[in-house]
Amino acid sequence: MNGTFKRCTLCGREWRTKKEFLEDMTIHLNGHQYNRKKVEAEGRADGLLIFTHRIEECGTSLAIAVAQFRESVGLNRRQRNNTWKKIQNSWK
Repeated sequence: MNGTFKRCTLCGREWRTKKEFLEDMTIHLNGHQYNRKKVEAEGRADGLLIFTHRIEECGTSLAIAVAQFRESVGLNRRQRNNTWKKIQNSWK
């Protein structure tokens, strides 16, 4: 995955950056799977964010560690807030 943030395991679509991934309207957040051992050890929520790649020929689930989203490199605070709003709105 040289130079790639995430690659879809079914259709092969690649997102070069976290920003590109989060701005893709075909990506929908399904939920969070926490890591109980990490929560108990560090006292914070951690684990995986589970996304679906919603295109007709795909539909696979993609899991990405929460830690990869803690610091959204290359995004200013306003852009990070807008990105998280998109993630939260996909839960509705």
